[in-house]
Amino acid sequence: MGRRADEAVHQQAAQSPPMTLLLSFIVRPLRVLWRVALAAGVTGWYLLLQAWGCRGADLLGRRRVTSFLFCRWAGLMCRVAGIRLEIRGPLPPPGSLIAPNHQGYLDVIALAAAAPMTFVSKAEVESWPIFGFLLRRADQIVIHRERSRRLLRSLQQVAERLRQGFSVCVFLEGTTSPGDDLLPFHPPLLQPAIDAGAPVVPVGVTWTADQPEVVVSRDIAYWGDHTFAAHLLRLLGLSGIGARICFGEPLASVAGRAELAARLEAEVRALRKQGST
Repeated sequence: MGRRADEAVHQQAAQSPPMTLLLSFIVRPLRVLWRVALAAGVTGWYLLLQAWGCRGADLLGRRRVTSFLFCRWAGLMCRVAGIRLEIRGPLPPPGSLIAPNHQGYLDVIALAAAAPMTFVSKAEVESWPIFGFLLRRADQIVIHRERSRRLLRSLQQVAERLRQGFSVCVFLEGTTSPGDDLLPFHPPLLQPAIDAGAPVVPVGVTWTADQPEVVVSRDIAYWGDHTFAAHLLRLLGLSGIGARICFGEPLASVAGRAELAARLEAEVRALRKQGST
């Protein structure tokens, strides 16, 4: 949803009847408490199963168990948060580099619920409450962009996972946005796929909102001066949120990085347009 559409929705919400606003004021805190309790239960279940399933397993076995359970956890969390998930297109083959657009942390949960995959996240995400802890427990890859040696090591880890048959999601825009348009894709982040000879799958993620008071660029997208805790608590009080995940056809990673990045950007743009209809 573009900025103009979001502004129109915001104006419509401001004109809601007083009774609707009053009911929303009462129901939302109860919904937040209920969802927090459910999320805590689901997360506790996930951590216990992960600890039990990884007992005595080697590194590769632990990664397989964790990838499977993280996918199931994400699917349940979508249900807890009231997110309707719609998946279009063929699921990516194992060992693919997944290349979606990026609006916020909800993309991670929706994509993980759609198919098992490992995520590459920025170093600062590790400091987020709860979310950072879960990403560490899920054995996700952290990228340190400001330190060249650690950045190189992170990209080597991506190539290693791809060779082991794990799909890895890399947000090629490098950061989040309100979703008005795609940010330029960063070609160097495609090097692991080229090194591993892995297919690259473009993905369009489109968020929708049924309720007039929900503004996608404010309530779902996480960008700019948003703070994690406040954004998450507001999000848990909302309803009528949907995510369309449109998987494209795998692309061979045989072209140069710049050429491949340009093609992926065009494919993702088309998939987002497809997801908006």
